[in-house]
Amino acid sequence: MLILSLDHSRQDFIYEGILPLSGLSFRAVSLEPDASRSPHMFEISSPMVDSKVFVCATAADLQKWMQHIDDRRHKSTAQPMSPSHCALSYLLPCDERWKREELRKYLLQAPIWQWEGSPIQHMGHPEHMSIVHIINTQRQGLQERLMVLFPQDVLLLSVDNKRLNIKYEVGPTEHQSSGEVGLAWMAGVRAER
Repeated sequence: MLILSLDHSRQDFIYEGILPLSGLSFRAVSLEPDASRSPHMFEISSPMVDSKVFVCATAADLQKWMQHIDDRRHKSTAQPMSPSHCALSYLLPCDERWKREELRKYLLQAPIWQWEGSPIQHMGHPEHMSIVHIINTQRQGLQERLMVLFPQDVLLLSVDNKRLNIKYEVGPTEHQSSGEVGLAWMAGVRAER
């Protein structure tokens, strides 16, 4: 779902962002107990973005939006996405500057599987990212991760084999030494240079 706003002169549109349909929840909302006198509004929320309330001009417009969003959401989850339709497959590996910039934007908008807590935007602007390999003695072999450095956090994400989806991974555990993570991080930093 593309969101645009009008500038103050009401002559140009301003890009506000994209909400991925796959992770959206939406519902009609009312400010007053008597819904017939309340503005025609619906709320969209997801684990990745703050809730937004949209006010429609008429009840009919509200119903159309609710129906169209529901239809598109079901169609987007029913049709398996191919790598050629997913920006993620073009952005990884993030070995070029333009890919890292686009991947930063993508991460702040796309749904992340198993994400919990506040939307990712609350973490700030990603300062650095790269594909790293983590050695974990409790599991078999190397694990490929997308490591993202935020102002106060390091985020580990995995990507499925088809490069279609991103999944939140728990950070380094007590079984994983900071040296292992440091080696993986340094390998990723050197690979980018």
